[in-house]
Amino acid sequence: MFKNLALSALTLSTLAACETPAPGVTITPEALERVDSITAETVAPSVSPATAITTFDAFCGRFPANPAGTRAAVQANGYFLMATASFDGLEMWASENGAPLVALGNRDGAKVCMIMLKEGRDLSSAISNYVQQKHGGSAVNIGEMQFGADTAENVFVVPNAPPVIYFSLVQAQPGLGRVEAIATVTE
Repeated sequence: MFKNLALSALTLSTLAACETPAPGVTITPEALERVDSITAETVAPSVSPATAITTFDAFCGRFPANPAGTRAAVQANGYFLMATASFDGLEMWASENGAPLVALGNRDGAKVCMIMLKEGRDLSSAISNYVQQKHGGSAVNIGEMQFGADTAENVFVVPNAPPVIYFSLVQAQPGLGRVEAIATVTE
């Protein structure tokens, strides 16, 4: 699952750098109309930990395993569909108001929802507090996991039915610098 997320984040960075998208990635007509306003800051804005967690909760935390709920919420909040990727069902929703990008995906039965932002804020305590407030003692912190060059940090597993995994993923991306995705995955 984490490698799929890393691939999704790479797709996002390709779009942000205005390069030709990877095979299977389609930039939407609405994004092409807004191409002059889509910048690295649109894809990975620098926001406070509080804004990152509020955005994550509004679009991912409230709708685990419910992409339709997330889709409706981002549309209601002025986001536009920037791109899709056929290889993992990825949808990338961007905002022109400085809010983090929201991405949804579905691969091998796992549903992923994430936000993407510029790294540089210590999100560890914000993520930990969020998961503990949402799930209390049922959330198990398993620390971090290394996947090639990528590190999934703040990994929490909630043994619900279905289980929910929360984590952040830090990557160095061409054209963006270091970015972080806060994500939830459900089977």
